[in-house]
Amino acid sequence: MLRNAAEKAADVAGRVAVGAVVVAADTVVVREGRIMEKPADEEHAREMLRALGGHVQRCVDCGHDRIAYNSCRNRHCPKCQSLERVRWVEARSADLLPTHYFHVVFTLPEEIAHLALQNKRVVYGILFAANDPVAIGPVLTKALEAGIHVVGYDANSVPEAREWFVNQASFNGIAKAMMDSLAAEKGEDASFGIVTSTFTTPNQARWISEMWAYTNQCFPEMTWLETLEAQEDNNLSFEATKTLIAKYGDELDGVFGMTSVATPAGADAVTQEGVCDQVSVIGLALPSAMKPFVESGCVKHVVLWNAVDLGYAAVYAMRAVVDGTLKPGDTELEAGRLGTLQIINGSEILLGPPTIFTPENINDFDF
Repeated sequence: MLRNAAEKAADVAGRVAVGAVVVAADTVVVREGRIMEKPADEEHAREMLRALGGHVQRCVDCGHDRIAYNSCRNRHCPKCQSLERVRWVEARSADLLPTHYFHVVFTLPEEIAHLALQNKRVVYGILFAANDPVAIGPVLTKALEAGIHVVGYDANSVPEAREWFVNQASFNGIAKAMMDSLAAEKGEDASFGIVTSTFTTPNQARWISEMWAYTNQCFPEMTWLETLEAQEDNNLSFEATKTLIAKYGDELDGVFGMTSVATPAGADAVTQEGVCDQVSVIGLALPSAMKPFVESGCVKHVVLWNAVDLGYAAVYAMRAVVDGTLKPGDTELEAGRLGTLQIINGSEILLGPPTIFTPENINDFDF
């Protein structure tokens, strides 16, 4: 203990000027008026632990005693970890969408419960949208091995980890809609930059690849200036767009936003920089997020798919799989009000061509 104190003093002496006043302090533990000090030996340490392990709380009115144990910091202790639990709940709550959530729990009748246990494929199904097609694979594979149906939508997994995937629009369809929109606004020799989340996010990487192929074939005079990563972050997307504007100046004709965050953030940046007449913002985004920029005249084309129809198709596909009306080898799916959906690549159910929101139709959509 003395050596530790001497080392601390020497360290402080090396940090302060000669003649400086140093105030030193230590933590003092007081228990019922007694200063606990440092334990002198093992028995003294045990005595201190017994004294510090808990205390008695007594009601001043009725004299009832209650033993209250002091913090043990064990991760399994509900008392010690209550604050951590609150922090965990707050952190998870930050991930929630601004909508109402309902947790519904129900018990299957005993007769059906036994059937469900032995026939999971008939009763259960998993719908998913993957941020990482590889990382989610092992979990989905386990579900398949357990006899649970697995259907993806919006963002695919590796094909062997699911049975079907509801594709919101073909990749080349998205690419064509994006590049045709830029050509219509700025001409077939426009120069553009791209703001995406990451270079490896599956959907975005494939869309960009298809945009490159389509541009080379149909608009060879167009110039691809740069692609910047901005995660799924509004501020980073805003700053990335400003970077493109500052770096390329009059050379920049358009900015593509590859995420529902990047596109409105890019439109905001272009608006604040006062270059709406010079720089077109085209991208994938919800019509609700883009209405202000479309109504102001800064944005003329927003590319996406009908999100309501995508959800409808995904649930319809899962229902068809569970019912046995959608089977391997099928080339079409009858999807209620959506009519007949084509199946491509063996297991991809295609929703249809992308939807392009313009000043003429954007108010027809409320998502």
